[in-house]
Amino acid sequence: MTNLPDLEQLSEEDLLLLEELLGDEYPVTAAQADMIDCAAAHPDSRAAGIHLAMRVEGGVSVERLRAAHDAMWDRHAAFRTTFRHTGDGWVQGVATGGTFPFTLRTAETFDDHLVRRVLNKHQREGFDLLGGGALARAELVLTRDGTHLQVWSFHHAVVDGYSLGLIWDDFTAHYNGLPHASAPASFGEYALWQREWLHGAEANGQQQRLLALAEPAVSPCTVRRPNPSIGSVDVAVPPDVHEAVARLGAASATTTHMVLLAAYRHSVAAEGFLDASAPVWTPLAGRTDARFASTVGMFANAVPVFGGAAPASTVAGSLEEVKNGCITAMECQSVPQRELPDVPVQALFALQNTSSGSGALSGSTTTVVRPDGVPQVAPILEFYSPADRMFRTALSFGYRGGGLAGVLEHDRAVVPDEAARLIAARFSETVALFASGTVPW
Repeated sequence: MTNLPDLEQLSEEDLLLLEELLGDEYPVTAAQADMIDCAAAHPDSRAAGIHLAMRVEGGVSVERLRAAHDAMWDRHAAFRTTFRHTGDGWVQGVATGGTFPFTLRTAETFDDHLVRRVLNKHQREGFDLLGGGALARAELVLTRDGTHLQVWSFHHAVVDGYSLGLIWDDFTAHYNGLPHASAPASFGEYALWQREWLHGAEANGQQQRLLALAEPAVSPCTVRRPNPSIGSVDVAVPPDVHEAVARLGAASATTTHMVLLAAYRHSVAAEGFLDASAPVWTPLAGRTDARFASTVGMFANAVPVFGGAAPASTVAGSLEEVKNGCITAMECQSVPQRELPDVPVQALFALQNTSSGSGALSGSTTTVVRPDGVPQVAPILEFYSPADRMFRTALSFGYRGGGLAGVLEHDRAVVPDEAARLIAARFSETVALFASGTVPW
C-alpha cells in the first residue's frame, strides 16, 4: 500500500483488478482518522451523528420503502463500511451482502413530541465506530392519521452534508422504479486517491501556502474535552437582509459565504476571542475530483481562511482580504486539517448550503421537520474540533424561508454566555450594515 499507482492513469478494468487485489479493505481518509481519534479519546461524544427527520404525508408502500433502502445499501459502499484496527493502524472495510438496518414502528398521531422522542433516541444510541457496528440506519413510524415519520441516522465518517442530496435522489428513484446511472465510484477509491495525493508535490505546495500565512496564536486554545459545556445562541438573517447580501455579492464579486464570514470574524475579534492573526476555519466540500461527484462518503474538510475585514471606504474594499483568504482556502481545500496542526484553532464558520436533493416519493409529500428543541442547523463546534483542542466559537447557517437560520455555539469554559450574546448581536448588526452598503468602522 506504500507504492500506489497513479489512479488517474488506470483504466476501469485496472481499477477493478486493483480492488480485487486489495480486497474489500482500504486505508482510512484523514477526516476518518480524525473521527477515530475523537471516538477513542471521547467515547461518550455524540457529535458525529447526522440525524434527519422527515414528515411523509399521503400513501406510502412499506415494501417499496424497505426495498429502496436495501437498493441503497447495495449501491453505496459507504453504508456497508466499518472500521477495524490491524495492529499497524485503522482500515475501513466494505461488507458484501446484507440489508439496510430498518425499523418499522407505529404511533397514534404525528406531532412534535413524536419527532423529538425518536430523534433523541437515535442521538442517544449513537454509533459504535470502533466496534464494527453499522454506521447507517433508518426508522419508519406509521401513524393512524396518515402522516408518517421517516428518520435517517448516519455516522459522519461515512456520510457528509453533500451526500444527503445524493442519497435522497437515489432513494426516491429506487422507490419510484426509475432507471439508474451506473454505480458511482466507491469511497474506498477516494481513500486510495487521497493517500497517493498526500504524498505528492501538489499537496505539499498547498500545505506550504497555508502554513506561510499562519502565525503562532497569542492565546492558544487548551483542551476542552471530554464533556465540554457548550452554549448556543440562535442567530437569524431575515430574508430582506439575505437578499441585500446576495446583491452585494453580485456587485462586489464576493459571495454570501464571504460576507457572513467577514461579519463573523469582525464580531468575534471585537469581543476579544479571536487573535488578529488567527484564521476562521470553514468546512468546504472537498470533492475536487469529478470521479467522486456521485459518491456517498465523508469528503468535507475544514480549511483555514486567513485575512479579516479591513477598514476601507467601501464594503467591497473592506471584504477584499476575506475574499482573497476564501479563494486561497478553496484552492487548498484538499489539505486535511490534521496536516496543519500548528495553525490556531479558535473560530469556525459554516454555511450549510449543499443540495437536499430534488426527488419525491410518488403518491406522497415529504418535508424535513425541525420541531422546537431541535437545532435549525447541524451543530458543528464539537464535530470539527480536533481531538486535543476545542474551537472557542462556531457559527453555522442554513437556508430557511428565504432567509438564514443559524446557531452560534461557544465553549463556556472560554466564552461566557453574555459574551456569546454580544458576539451574536454584533454579527447581526455588522451583516445589516454590510447589506446596506455601510462599513462598520
